[in-house]
Amino acid sequence: MESLVRHLVALFILTLAASAHAEGGCPPGQYPQQGQGWQTCVPIPGGANGASSTQSSRPAHQPTVRWQSHWEVIAYDAAAGALGTSSGQTTKGDAVLEALTGCREKGGRKCAVQFSMQNGCVAMVVGANYLNMRIGTTKAEAVDNSMKQCASEDTRCTVLYASCSQATSY
Repeated sequence: MESLVRHLVALFILTLAASAHAEGGCPPGQYPQQGQGWQTCVPIPGGANGASSTQSSRPAHQPTVRWQSHWEVIAYDAAAGALGTSSGQTTKGDAVLEALTGCREKGGRKCAVQFSMQNGCVAMVVGANYLNMRIGTTKAEAVDNSMKQCASEDTRCTVLYASCSQATSY
């Protein structure tokens, strides 16, 4: 048993010694480079760049996740019964313009933005007397919230519109 322990310790020490000089005598994170009459150690690209043990061990370049917001807009002309929507535009201005244009193309003359939101879900439900819009984290949740609101104060509730615009990474 004692002999086995000695062999394992010796193997461990040899492994450390080999790794210390694995890069041609350069410190960890560097490799040798040479030319006519000169030799030096340079950082391994993408490695720790020779950072000391007191510095962060994170790579020099970490990818950054960026999020792009999207807009949900509803424009409506109640007298004409015209509905215009926009889902997924990256600016509020573009979303408003698309919704108003859609409303006018469907015969609306007094189209107005009834709802706008960034990164979420909305449902528009119409009943016998009222129209309501509710939000949710999913389309199903938005529809459920809007239907519950309609059922509490109206009859013949019907989903007129439901959609989601979520932020996406790029």
